[in-house]
Amino acid sequence: MKEEKLASPRYDGVADWYDQRVAWSTAAAAPLIARLAGPGSGWCLDVGCGTGVHLAALAEAGWSVVGVDASADQLRVASRLPFPTGSCPLVVHPGYARPGWRTGGPGSVEGGLASRVGFRHLPLAQVLNGVLEAELRLCRVEEAGMSRLPEWLALVAQR
Repeated sequence: MKEEKLASPRYDGVADWYDQRVAWSTAAAAPLIARLAGPGSGWCLDVGCGTGVHLAALAEAGWSVVGVDASADQLRVASRLPFPTGSCPLVVHPGYARPGWRTGGPGSVEGGLASRVGFRHLPLAQVLNGVLEAELRLCRVEEAGMSRLPEWLALVAQR
């Protein structure tokens, strides 16, 4: 099997600029994220934390927050904390809420199917809210696939 070379993180080299000029707009979602997470007492993993703009709000809600990001430059600005494998009961992944046509994203490989034909993304919240709006009862959820990230999502719902 051919090994794929990963591209360098797009945010490397712009962390200081980002933190000064863009992070404020991302930080505006911090109260919503803290409300959705609710009060906590365990680990919270903020996947794609960037410069760490949500870490303080989650910590104030009682979570022990760890931020991870593909960009070492962004992590230079954010906090880095060690944590044991499997010890985070809450994981936050920002940026997944925008619906629309995509030709890439997490798990995509340059030259792969997604980059060649694209796909229509529906955020998980939109899918689940559609189930609720149809007054269906969610019975089971499964994710699976052959790659490191889930390639499909299956929902079983009943009226």
